[in-house]
Amino acid sequence: MKKIFLLIILGTGFTFVNAQVVTNPQKPQNTLQSQIYSQKPILTELRFEDLMKPISENILKNYSDYEVEKIIKHDVGGIISYSVNINKDIKKRELIFDKDGKQISNREIIIDSEEDIAKRPPVTLPDSIKSKRINK
Repeated sequence: MKKIFLLIILGTGFTFVNAQVVTNPQKPQNTLQSQIYSQKPILTELRFEDLMKPISENILKNYSDYEVEKIIKHDVGGIISYSVNINKDIKKRELIFDKDGKQISNREIIIDSEEDIAKRPPVTLPDSIKSKRINK
């Protein structure tokens, strides 16, 4: 009986020791994407006159009835893109161009009117969240 008990204790101890051994640790992946997203973007505001010719021509041809609101050059780890915010009356759009001036995105920016905002019901936080708030 003592031998069986001793074998059980030794077997359990051996299992615990082996459970702590890491034979194949995973190294963090060093991909281009992880390098890009780990860098802080450099944002530079530009004037319309400073844009590359393909971008300015695209805007003048396709969005001549819009007003250019803001132009930002994005530099993230050497990868350059341009965002151009344009508006017409209450319609707002964001155009994204790559480093060569090719348009890669065109999305509408939806902005609620003050009337729409006023019609929304007030937001009520659940008690579980209210109790966790620092500033009450």
